[in-house]
Amino acid sequence: MLISLLKKFTKGRDLIRPGVTRFATTYLTFACLNELKASLLAMFSSEEWKTSKFGTSQEGRKVEYVVLDS
Repeated sequence: MLISLLKKFTKGRDLIRPGVTRFATTYLTFACLNELKASLLAMFSSEEWKTSKFGTSQEGRKVEYVVLDS
C-alpha cells in the first residue's frame, strides 16, 4: 500500500539510488529526495495518505511532519 502510493505520486521513481560507495548512495538519495520534494509534499497532503493506516499511525505522522516542515 505505502509503496504503491509512493510510486503513484513519484511517477514510479525510486527514492533510493545505490552508488558505488556509502557516501555516493547517501548523496544520490538526498538528491532524489530534493528532486521529488513536490511529489512527496503532494502525497503527504493527499486524502489517500491521511486515510491510510500509515497516515494515521504515530510513525507516519512523524514522517509527514518532517517532510511538510522542510
